[in-house]
Amino acid sequence: MNIRKQKSVSILLVFLLVGILLIGCSSQANNDSQPNTVANSKYEIQQSVIDKIKCQVEIYNTAPKYPEGDFRNYPSGNRTPGVETFVFDCWEYEITKEDSIRIINYWNHSETDVQIPDEIDSRSVRVLGSGSLSHHIKLENVYLPSTLTHIESHAFYRCYSLQSIYIPNNVLYIGDHAFFRCVSLTSINVENTNACYSDHEGVLYDKWQSELLIYPEGKTSKRYALPCTVQVIGQSVPGYSIFGYTNYSLEEIYIPSSVKKIDGYPFFRCNSLKTITVNPTSEYFSDIDGVLFNYEQTELITYPLAKEQTSYTVPKTIQCIDDYAFGFNINHLNELVVYSTVTEFPDHDIFDFALVMIVDQNSMAEQYAIKYRINYKYIKEE
Repeated sequence: MNIRKQKSVSILLVFLLVGILLIGCSSQANNDSQPNTVANSKYEIQQSVIDKIKCQVEIYNTAPKYPEGDFRNYPSGNRTPGVETFVFDCWEYEITKEDSIRIINYWNHSETDVQIPDEIDSRSVRVLGSGSLSHHIKLENVYLPSTLTHIESHAFYRCYSLQSIYIPNNVLYIGDHAFFRCVSLTSINVENTNACYSDHEGVLYDKWQSELLIYPEGKTSKRYALPCTVQVIGQSVPGYSIFGYTNYSLEEIYIPSSVKKIDGYPFFRCNSLKTITVNPTSEYFSDIDGVLFNYEQTELITYPLAKEQTSYTVPKTIQCIDDYAFGFNINHLNELVVYSTVTEFPDHDIFDFALVMIVDQNSMAEQYAIKYRINYKYIKEE
């Protein structure tokens, strides 16, 4: 994002903030006769929206301005093209246009405890660059400075021994996959006064706990219940899940009725997951015997990888089986019964394990099995 676009977004967000404030004043004037509880409730909702806008304005205003591209999308190579680099006490860094420090690399891979400096050469350390501490396999504890505002993508990628992380007050942005493959990471804790992030039982959320962002891969809890404020379970793709690359502890997850969106495939590699339970009052999702469906039960979303049964019959109401609904390396399932009511399948083989499909003759399920060379046989006529 160039500086001109950045300023435009900031101005737009500020105008939106002013508009909300004016609406709030108008609402207050029109509702003086209303009970205080109603007024307070409206004020809290408006204040929450205002806080979100302030956070976004702050992110755009403080984002480091690099010569090319958006600061969040720099590759793992992490050096900014055309910008001179320096080294101080094993820290390789750049000086940004705001005259602050962006860490590129830390060259000492033998330390188990690392204190990131709050300043170098009398300049504040504000940014941990993409992959700047990745592959530090001995790193167990890292201490982030209070001056830090941005943690870019893959910053701690494959830090296999990292046990916990504390996010200080001024951090406004945490990039994609920042703690991916940190297999020993048991908790991510956030300073209470941070404007953009928070934690619940060591799990990372946005400030308002409306979106689940990162579930630490090394967290040892067997059961986790999402807070009733959560509306979104954050973005996951086949190669990356917010629950980690290899989560071997989590066996049961509880999804409250507040959740409206599950983005991607968050349970794709939850290798010990046996049950997904949805609050029965949910209007968006449901479960049958620990298997996750949409509310109407026409779409099979997730079959838990460690569910302990060798045969499963897809309900006759199901019309669509989602991409990666059967995850990666199902532990026990050998036989899957799929009726002709299922007409939508992914455009790839979703069964990464030995399986026999039992299907209706001349059905889409049969065509799917033939296309991807999956063993199958026909459902016996009753």
